[in-house]
Amino acid sequence: MADYAPLEDTMSPDDYFIASKKKIQRRNLVMLLASSMCFKFSMETVTTSFSNTMLGRLPKGEGAQVWAILLVFYGIAQSISSTMVSRLMIRFPANKIVSVAIWIYAALVLGVLVLEAATGGTMTRAGQWNPYLLYGFRVPLRFCFGGLEVCGRFLAP
Repeated sequence: MADYAPLEDTMSPDDYFIASKKKIQRRNLVMLLASSMCFKFSMETVTTSFSNTMLGRLPKGEGAQVWAILLVFYGIAQSISSTMVSRLMIRFPANKIVSVAIWIYAALVLGVLVLEAATGGTMTRAGQWNPYLLYGFRVPLRFCFGGLEVCGRFLAP
């Protein structure tokens, strides 16, 4: 029968450091997962609300065509941003690029909300602004999302 020492007697100071490092990594992983779920929820919500805003404000028959063109620009913006971000990752760490992209994304979404409120929009009534302004918000949003998609593959949990 082998003699086993109690766990407390066998742990060196380095083992305590590793154990505390694992707790920090676990906490960081939980925060990363929670923040990605919140971002994904907000992205899907913004995507749907932009299409409803565009289609509801344009004359019937014109909205679908304008929305289709916007979706094409949306895809092109993601392709361009993915290429640009891959070059930026050579100079900057991925976590810095992700944080800047999320801040820009949040600022653009806030810009739409401020525009709506500043032009008389309420929960029951739309504001008085040109729906083509959504191009100026939606395409840069996809730039941010393309960057997040590329950097997300390089972030370790």
